[in-house]
Amino acid sequence: MSSLAYYIEHAPDLAQNLVNEWARIANARHAENLTPAQKNINEEACQYQAVRRNTDFERKRLIKRSASAAEQAAFLEREERAQREAFGKAYKKFQDNRERQ
Repeated sequence: MSSLAYYIEHAPDLAQNLVNEWARIANARHAENLTPAQKNINEEACQYQAVRRNTDFERKRLIKRSASAAEQAAFLEREERAQREAFGKAYKKFQDNRERQ
């Protein structure tokens, strides 16, 4: 079992891998065979990716606008970090449960 810190650090790659796998399964028309836990972790991955994309976009936009943008960018950084931690926790729980089976 990997640590929570590992999952948080690697959240972008883990989320992308989950989304890619979901797409592969859906394209093969096997999505109905996924467990609720698999569907939930995919939803967490999609939510994390959406927050990350929005945060990156807003950070770039704000930095170009003003000196107070640094404060706003720091806020966005905290928001993305919180979502990354939430995804990391969800992924760890998913992996731990999977390894116990």
